[in-house]
Amino acid sequence: MAEIAADDWKCQYCKTCDITMPLRSKHCFVSDRCIATFDHHCDTINTPIGERNHTRFYLFIVTQFMLLVYSACMAITGILDHHEWSTYLKLNGLAIFMVIVISCIVTSVGGLVAFHTFLLLTNLTSNEIFKADKIRYFQGDISVLDLPFSSGCCGNMRLFCCGADDLCRGGCGSKYEWTHIIWRPPKPWNRRGILSISIIAYFIAVV
Repeated sequence: MAEIAADDWKCQYCKTCDITMPLRSKHCFVSDRCIATFDHHCDTINTPIGERNHTRFYLFIVTQFMLLVYSACMAITGILDHHEWSTYLKLNGLAIFMVIVISCIVTSVGGLVAFHTFLLLTNLTSNEIFKADKIRYFQGDISVLDLPFSSGCCGNMRLFCCGADDLCRGGCGSKYEWTHIIWRPPKPWNRRGILSISIIAYFIAVV
């Protein structure tokens, strides 16, 4: 991971990795390394999610969601109709159980997809959402709901899909030296006005 100027007050020094951590990065204590634009550590695939693999993680959970929906549909089509309730349960007990279990998993994974879609469109990370009060560059007059790193929905989608992920930037099989995105410290918003961006972002997050 490349370094940035140590005199930038927003940057912190990581004693473990012996580097000056770029803005929005974090030391992952599970993998024991610093991760650029750190999002979270995924226990399911046992790897930290950050700038170099967030796009592939998003495609992974979207694919899992689609497969789960397909599985639920297949289980529903396996339910046989019968006029007697006892016979109906005997024939379809397992299928109904599978539909209930898969539906619960679909709801969970669907919520995860929706949340990461929100992160994609706003250029935020899970770490920034849940630990904003502990992050230095969100102190003072700057709020996470100000979306300080956002470049608009289209710009954020372009960056997420084509500008951040290691695979997307380098291409399949190509050889290149990966460098992290240099984020600039967020500036305080002018909150004078009828409706601030914070209220709009909060409304989107709640809805």
